[in-house]
Amino acid sequence: MAALRQQIANLQRERQRFAELLRDGAAARKQVDDIDYQIQVAEKQLAATEEQISAQNNALSQQDKALAAQQAEVNARKAGVRSQQAQIDDQIAHADVRAAVSGTVLEKYAERGEFVSVGKPLFKIADTQTMFLRAYVTSAQLKTVKLGQKVQLTADYGGGAAKTYDGVVTWISNRAEFTPKTIVTDDERADLVYAVKVRFRNDGYVKIGMYGKVKFEAPSPMNAINVNQLSHRYGAVQTLHEVSFSVEKGELFGLIGPDGAGKTTLFRILCSLLLPCEGKATVDGFDVVRQMKEIRRRVGYMPGKFSLYEDLTVEENLNFFATLFGTSVEENYDSIRAIYTQIERFKTRKAGALSGGMKQKLALCCALVHRPSVLFLDEPTTGVDPVSRKEFWDILDGLMERQITIVASTPYLDEVRRCHRVAFLSEGRIRGIGAPDDILTEFRDIFNPPALPHAPTDNSSDETVIEVEHLVKAFGDFRAVDDISFSVKGAKSSVSSGPTAQARPLPCTCSPDSTSPPAGKVVWRATIFAPNTSKSSATLAT
Repeated sequence: MAALRQQIANLQRERQRFAELLRDGAAARKQVDDIDYQIQVAEKQLAATEEQISAQNNALSQQDKALAAQQAEVNARKAGVRSQQAQIDDQIAHADVRAAVSGTVLEKYAERGEFVSVGKPLFKIADTQTMFLRAYVTSAQLKTVKLGQKVQLTADYGGGAAKTYDGVVTWISNRAEFTPKTIVTDDERADLVYAVKVRFRNDGYVKIGMYGKVKFEAPSPMNAINVNQLSHRYGAVQTLHEVSFSVEKGELFGLIGPDGAGKTTLFRILCSLLLPCEGKATVDGFDVVRQMKEIRRRVGYMPGKFSLYEDLTVEENLNFFATLFGTSVEENYDSIRAIYTQIERFKTRKAGALSGGMKQKLALCCALVHRPSVLFLDEPTTGVDPVSRKEFWDILDGLMERQITIVASTPYLDEVRRCHRVAFLSEGRIRGIGAPDDILTEFRDIFNPPALPHAPTDNSSDETVIEVEHLVKAFGDFRAVDDISFSVKGAKSSVSSGPTAQARPLPCTCSPDSTSPPAGKVVWRATIFAPNTSKSSATLAT
């Protein structure tokens, strides 16, 4: 750069000299222009050189910064390593290896101060207080033996002396073997048995080779459903408040309570269709949050509203739900035979065209087609006639004989009394759990309020208001009304009751506008009231 600056200075002096000669007429104009061009070239070279040097300086500055950052990182790592080393040194200095049990050291696998890998054993210790007994059970007895099951061990000291110890099953063999010669069974003969290992605490008197007897305590029955402090909210609305209860296997458990009490929310949580906000619940031993897939294989659910496909036939609905669970109607026909035979003649009818009772029976078939162990029924008979309701609950009695656990909500007191136990749920809280009669008595002000006052009715009129003679109505080959005759007097009420799809009068067929009137005779004599008019009498006849 200095040479370029010197060259530019020389050229500028040379230009000045030629400029003076040009004024005196001793030099040409071209000579001055050549010097100006040389000066411009030299100045451009100088500017390019300065720019290159500046870029190099910036690059060196960035490299210096990167090196400084790397050095800082190295220093930080060194400090971390020194800190870890200090911690390790402190841990080694204060290390205290403790055995899981008290006993006698038989072998030593590491020396003091030696570094060993994680998981490597350090000592072999003989536990002198905990002993293991190998017992043998037959294949029939094996079904009742479970891991963790409590055991009573009776050690025979000889001479009539014996002592009992408490133990627990820690291992069960999965292979059968012949009874060892050293084992004396009740029948004292060789037999195929399974080995079971039992752990118990020895007080020093039990010796190897002693004879003894093992009594397996019957395992406590596991509840089919356990609900513990379950709560749920929809936004700011608390639907369940710390609900807790349990249902035993094979029990028919009822849920009763007003609309909005939280019954449907509880059903949906137990079916793993809704997550709880707080608390825990298990169904058939599986958690409703962590093991929802297992639960859905084991439960059947009938929601309060008819939820099958109304545009599919009875048979198509059943086949569809069987396919969802990876099975078929033929494979599990025995599980639904008692119910399906009552609606099988309507298997080609659309589900939406079924009566209320038939719809519920179809829904129950779909809920049972995969052989569930727990059945949830959310008001399954609401809006169904009394006879069909009784038939439905008779079916539930048959399901309990197959040890199916049933949880059902119902608004009908006669159905409540058919449950083993009931829980009264109100405003998201359990108000009481117990036998049906006990709950209905405890809350009799709610379930059996006093009758409403009403004015006396004059039943003196003998006028026939409705008269039916030999009424018949058929839908194809099916007769919905078959030769019905009756009459209703004035100032009285008449109630027609019967099972769904059986012969009952159809009021809709008694209209003069019916496009397909029934056979027979129907006469209505009624009093018609119209706004701002006086009474008038009318007779409708078909």
